[in-house]
Amino acid sequence: LALVHSGLSDFKQLDAATLAPVYSPSAELVANTVRVHVEHWCDVFPINRDGQAPGVLLGRFENDEYGGHNGNPWVLITAALASLLYQGARSAAQGAALPSGALTAWRAALNAPAFRGTAADFIAQGDAVLTRLRMHVGGAPLHLYEQIDKKTGEQYNAKDLTWSYTEVLGALAERELAVNAEAARVTASSRRLHDALAPGADRPGGIFV
Repeated sequence: LALVHSGLSDFKQLDAATLAPVYSPSAELVANTVRVHVEHWCDVFPINRDGQAPGVLLGRFENDEYGGHNGNPWVLITAALASLLYQGARSAAQGAALPSGALTAWRAALNAPAFRGTAADFIAQGDAVLTRLRMHVGGAPLHLYEQIDKKTGEQYNAKDLTWSYTEVLGALAERELAVNAEAARVTASSRRLHDALAPGADRPGGIFV
């Protein structure tokens, strides 16, 4: 949550006056942090191993006793993971290519060997998280609780928790920003290609010209 809300929304204007950390949302350190959380919560929460949907549900911290031993998945924390992935998508759309180490780390974190680090890849992973979340909150339309029972998958405790709505709506807003950023990138790329192929356009010399 701290990383998602620490000022990463404007990737091109990070400076000492912002609260933004040194690391971008797609950095290797971030990927390794996600991997540790995903591995732990997949081991602790039975519903993360049911194979019924893509994505993963996250809890608060190891040995959490609120709501029972090891706690339960939280709606707001899971939604924050989706937001992080959409922020990674926007970073990629704005030209932040993943170094090989970061790419390897994200493949491990997401258990996705074919992950290439593109904006589309990050968006797809964020969508998987929200798909998993939607499966568990779908039985109570327009109502979000605090937690999801780790065994039954039913929503649990603190019905209509404002923070849950805030994070889910925030994730959807991050998704829209990511999709728009990728669309802008594709449009700009197509325009450059069109201009390069236009009659009379300057072309570099070479044996194929």
